[in-house]
Amino acid sequence: MNVVRLFDDNLSQLGEKKELMFEGEDFTNRQVIDVGCRLASGLRQLDYTRGDHIAVCLPNRVEVLGVFQAIWRIGAVCVPIMFRMQAAEASYILAHSDATAIITCSDLLPMIEKARAAIDSIRHIIVTDTTPSAGGIGLDTILDDASAVLKTEDMDGDDVAQIIYTSGTTG
Repeated sequence: MNVVRLFDDNLSQLGEKKELMFEGEDFTNRQVIDVGCRLASGLRQLDYTRGDHIAVCLPNRVEVLGVFQAIWRIGAVCVPIMFRMQAAEASYILAHSDATAIITCSDLLPMIEKARAAIDSIRHIIVTDTTPSAGGIGLDTILDDASAVLKTEDMDGDDVAQIIYTSGTTG
């Protein structure tokens, strides 16, 4: 079973409900699933598939739920990177995890570009909130070109869904 089925079952059993509020705006479970499905479709169009490792370096933002869902929907492995890390730490995680893509935001893009400079496995940097620099792809571009119709990848019980290098800082 794919972990993302929990989100789908929630929608199927409870109907469309408010899932979260971010900066004064409400988002429903259906909206989050729609973003996850469309991004998953876009990731497939970029040739990402089951087993690929996709890093996510985002602060607490509404996009995080849809991004994680998209990665899991295609059977890829989510590699969260704490957004407060320095480039050297992020570079270690990117290299060690064999990440093939990074999803981040414009505020973190300079650090991410520095972190991935010597890592050949990274094929794309996807930026959530602005037109990215050369070589990057805007999340809006992917979502605009992608269909929400998608078959979620079936997963085995021992398949990896996420690789976590740190739980954060202790302050």
